Amino acid sequence: MNQKLSKLKSPNMGVSIALGVALGALLGIILENTPVGIAIGIAVGAASGAVFSSRRN
Repeated sequence: MNQKLSKLKSPNMGVSIALGVALGALLGIILENTPVGIAIGIAVGAASGAVFSSRRN
């Protein structure tokens, strides 16, 4: 049970999502549509966090 909880609260996943949001915000500023950029950033950050965390284990 504790292993499942620790996997869900992985700090690496949070870092990936934060980087995705930051890059998405920059993309949104470039495209002049910040909410869409942030949404794209969250999606990309979550996906990359999931991929990289599964490769480490």
